[in-house]
Amino acid sequence: MFGDLGLPPDLDGHLGLRGSAGMDLWFLPLGEDPVAHPGYRTFAPEELRGLGALSPPGLLGLVVDGPFGREIRLRGLEGALDPLVRSRAAAGAAFAASTRAAVDLVAATRGLGWAVVVADDLAGQTGPLVHPDALRAVLLPAYARLTEAIHGDGRLALLHSDGALTELVPDLRAAGFDGLAAYEPELVDARRALALGGASWRLIGGVPATWVLEGAPPRGARDPAAPGPEVWALASACGIADGACWRHLLECYQLL
Repeated sequence: MFGDLGLPPDLDGHLGLRGSAGMDLWFLPLGEDPVAHPGYRTFAPEELRGLGALSPPGLLGLVVDGPFGREIRLRGLEGALDPLVRSRAAAGAAFAASTRAAVDLVAATRGLGWAVVVADDLAGQTGPLVHPDALRAVLLPAYARLTEAIHGDGRLALLHSDGALTELVPDLRAAGFDGLAAYEPELVDARRALALGGASWRLIGGVPATWVLEGAPPRGARDPAAPGPEVWALASACGIADGACWRHLLECYQLL
């Protein structure tokens, strides 16, 4: 995408995207290894040290891989799910190192930005990938450690997950999360999620993937997937793969 838009795939490129879209909120992916994610790069904490001088820091959010996503990257989906199915004790030990790594990244960016998004894909098209009992026994304690670290300097803790995760909102709230970021509006009932999360629950999302991939509907057209007033800020869970997707996303912002 950066190449299509004539921008470098680095911090300057992200700043250029933010400026071209007039973003009120923007997020940068955080990581130890800039090549860990094919297709886009992450930023090490030391690369962001001076970012507060470039932009009002209140507008910036960070994204960090959660323990489940880290285990999937290390072991594959089946390898990450296996200890959750076989033994909760084994799963707790397996996820401990991944949780520590995420907490350390959060701590290394203390004071930077207004929110940290924990990226963990917990759900699929029809519901959670992880049994609720395993979620509560293993992942929620890990998330509680992460959200405590995020809240330690006044930042909000948000969760990004694909899939149908509406019914997980009470558990996520109990683990300390303050809302959802870049959820799939086709699969999440935003009104029910807000009701389950409470009045302070933040929903960042609401832009359907088809709008990003194919273009926003004509102005005035009725679309049941369109975001409603329960959405706190607009975003999409859809990956921005090329310049066309970026232009479609700008059309969505203008339409809404």
